[in-house]
Amino acid sequence: MRDTNFLGTGVLVGANRTNDADRSSITYKVSQPHAFDGWTAIDYSHSRLSDGQSNAIAIVRPFYALNTRWAAGFSTSTDTRIDSNSKTQ
Repeated sequence: MRDTNFLGTGVLVGANRTNDADRSSITYKVSQPHAFDGWTAIDYSHSRLSDGQSNAIAIVRPFYALNTRWAAGFSTSTDTRIDSNSKTQ
């Protein structure tokens, strides 16, 4: 399920559920492609996995014109999973 223009704001909001032989997951995503000055994009996702969780965020301001004086970007992510193959002695 995904809405690319949530409440007419231009914000992408989505949820996705997957199931396979290794794991099941639910992923939530929020993306604002025109934040602050109109050129900065913010993306956030959170996944709840059957064996852990995952989070990611990115903020990017690109060179959008020939006379753009600066560009920058930042991203980070975490991934926590439980390894079912580990053995304790």
